[in-house]
Amino acid sequence: GQLVPWLPPRTITVVVVDPEVGSGRRALVVSSRDRFYVGPDNGVLTPILDDAMVVSADRPRYWLPQVSRTFHGRDVFGPLAAHLQLGVALRDLGSVVHDPLRLSWPTAVAAGEGWRGEVIDVDGYGNLATNLPPAHHGHVAIAEYEVPVCACYADRPAGQPLAVINGSGELEVAVNLGSAAERFGGIGQRVEWYP
Repeated sequence: GQLVPWLPPRTITVVVVDPEVGSGRRALVVSSRDRFYVGPDNGVLTPILDDAMVVSADRPRYWLPQVSRTFHGRDVFGPLAAHLQLGVALRDLGSVVHDPLRLSWPTAVAAGEGWRGEVIDVDGYGNLATNLPPAHHGHVAIAEYEVPVCACYADRPAGQPLAVINGSGELEVAVNLGSAAERFGGIGQRVEWYP
């Protein structure tokens, strides 16, 4: 969902995170904000489902003739994307659905003058993305520590924790030249922002 604003109009994204491949789960084609997404109905498309048109790709003529039970990315999703690229209308690919599977996402809640939330992602550097609203000042409480909100990583000495608005616009907890995940924990760790 974070990359959507950067995708050109009419981009087609194929999502193949599909542990239930070969089961009875539906294959979906979604049109949202002038972009298309093809993937399984397992909740992975949740971030782009608001205000979207969704069809269940239930017309096998738009798949490969032989469909493997273990490779729907190649046999179902890829061909659907190709047909979209060739100009086949969304509604021609399948039946409109109003009940795609949605995953619940943790949301931050107001807490006094601040916000209470949690860590929702850990990147490869050990930075902890939170669901707290972006803030340019104040502090973040995490694992009994108080971390200042800074403008950039270099605002703190090496090895020192800080909070910063990351490139995706999220308030994240980081350690300059270190790993916040090693110091504070990971996904689900409670955080609180206060002025």
